[in-house]
Amino acid sequence: GGPGGAPGEGLRPPPPSYICHACGKGGHFIEHCPNRSRMDGKRFLQPTGISEANLERVSADDPTAKFITKDGHWVRRRVDGTAFASAAPADESTAPEELRCPRCKKLFRDALGLPCCEKSICSPCLDEIVTGGGADDDGPPECPLCEEPLMADECDADDEMRAKVEAWRQTARSKREREEA
Repeated sequence: GGPGGAPGEGLRPPPPSYICHACGKGGHFIEHCPNRSRMDGKRFLQPTGISEANLERVSADDPTAKFITKDGHWVRRRVDGTAFASAAPADESTAPEELRCPRCKKLFRDALGLPCCEKSICSPCLDEIVTGGGADDDGPPECPLCEEPLMADECDADDEMRAKVEAWRQTARSKREREEA
């Protein structure tokens, strides 16, 4: 037994709806696929459980083709851009000045408190200053705000500023979701 008949019998053709999952073509069972040695073990599946609305047709040579429909068309999952909209970052250009780093003018990223002037700077800016972005060779780097010597190990997380930035992001995200609804 098995697909195609018992040994000694002639090869029985597969039903018209059968699609070979090695090459994506009909007319033969996978065991008798003429392209099997060239497929490098790549197999294609039927898009079981995926709505047709979430599939798009592609050409047979498209490397993104992952599925074969029952009628022999090559398809892949359709990417829905709106599915990622809620994960999109808030528009930082509308952030209040008090939530922006005085050095790079962007929304604080991991705000750090500067002990010399008791102001905040974002972590990437401090890293840049400490690793040589403006430091003199004859001493410690200077604070970009008050020009005092800057000891990076004395800079601590500014939890209050970080909380304010996160609260603003949440509010901006909620506002955007209401506008899109």
